[in-house]
Amino acid sequence: MGLFGKFLGATKNDAKVAKYEYKKAKLETKERKKEAARNEKQGQIKDIQEGAQLSLNYAKNNYESMCEKVSSLYNETSELITVINDLKSRKLSRDEKKQLVESQEEATENLEYLYLSKDYFIFLTRLANGMALKNEQMLLLVKFCAFFDGVDVLSDEDDEDVDDSLLADFKEIGRDFKEMFVSSKKQLSDFNLRDYVEEKYCDEINDLKLPEIETALDSFEKLANKENTSKVEEPISGSHQESGKTVECPNCHCSLPETAKFCPKCGTKIEPQGPAFCMECGSSLRPGAKFCPKCGAKINK
Repeated sequence: MGLFGKFLGATKNDAKVAKYEYKKAKLETKERKKEAARNEKQGQIKDIQEGAQLSLNYAKNNYESMCEKVSSLYNETSELITVINDLKSRKLSRDEKKQLVESQEEATENLEYLYLSKDYFIFLTRLANGMALKNEQMLLLVKFCAFFDGVDVLSDEDDEDVDDSLLADFKEIGRDFKEMFVSSKKQLSDFNLRDYVEEKYCDEINDLKLPEIETALDSFEKLANKENTSKVEEPISGSHQESGKTVECPNCHCSLPETAKFCPKCGTKIEPQGPAFCMECGSSLRPGAKFCPKCGAKINK
């Protein structure tokens, strides 16, 4: 019990009770801190989910301009790669060596943006299909969307302090995404766009390999167009009009409405067509594929 306990007239039982109460209070304080941390993280995840949904809506409304930006960057990078390969194939002057270094640096950054663009549209398509996204995938949607409004998101991410005066240079929607980009740093700060793309596509970027981005763009466009078509008001009579799209019976090869479940001619069951590209790596898929030939991911019908 000790001298201090004797002076206070405390018994051994009193000391045990005090020790128990101290431990209990300490555990309760620790649990409250954990609960507060959990609530804070849940709030952050909710904000990120809302930001990802906002990014999806933005892409549906601005797909054409976004596609033009990606296509322009793709063509520019393709030309840079041609120049680099040409310079590497011969003996260079001092100026040409400088040009080679500059071209390689520019091509590398362009490729980072192109691979991020590919994943951006893959994740948007998954989100639009109701598939769950990981936190880093939703953060990519939030952070990268500002790129399409002229924000150099990779360079901005390298800066500790973001100049808020730049916000005035962007139109309203661009400013919103700029603010989302800045605030997302304070949420799950362990996610970094440059680290993400360098870790995932290091070999491809080093080899100056262009991504297969067209399938990702086309799949998102088809999904967006399909949703827009489904929102068209039906006739007052309530009768459902056929979409006009057809599929082919795999058995007798006759033409059937897209919504047909069985062939009226031979009775064969019509299986729904799978996605045109892998939701994980973006590679093109053959009709009926169950697994991606590149990354092995299971294909959800």
